[in-house]
Amino acid sequence: MLRLKIYVIPFGKISEQLFSTFFDNEIKLPSIENIDLRDISYFKWQDPGVNKQFIIASMNNELVGLIGIFTRANKGICEVCNRYEEIGVFTIENDTLPKQSHYMCQDIMKCNQNMTSLDQLHRIITPHTDEKTPSMILVYS
Repeated sequence: MLRLKIYVIPFGKISEQLFSTFFDNEIKLPSIENIDLRDISYFKWQDPGVNKQFIIASMNNELVGLIGIFTRANKGICEVCNRYEEIGVFTIENDTLPKQSHYMCQDIMKCNQNMTSLDQLHRIITPHTDEKTPSMILVYS
């Protein structure tokens, strides 16, 4: 398995500048130094100071940012990786769509490890993207 890792295309470059481009500078930025970008298909973190969860994912060769509220729950099936894990409810609310909630893993690394396809992640992201906008898209909750 480790021999294949050298062929894995890593997630896009993550930096503090990227975070500040996507999200308000007031949020607490996550530590990204110890993350091997070849191990993730999407990135999320929680800022307890503002009670929000932030997701950055790649879709159609663009980075997409989502902001929502994450409420921890018990074990269940994650909508992203389709595995039985410790989950929570990620709720996205914006002006143009009704509120949407999704069961997602609490542990981002387990979720990324369990994923076999990006289809479910893209199914969650798609309603919150504007296909008329070819650049970075940000969805607030």
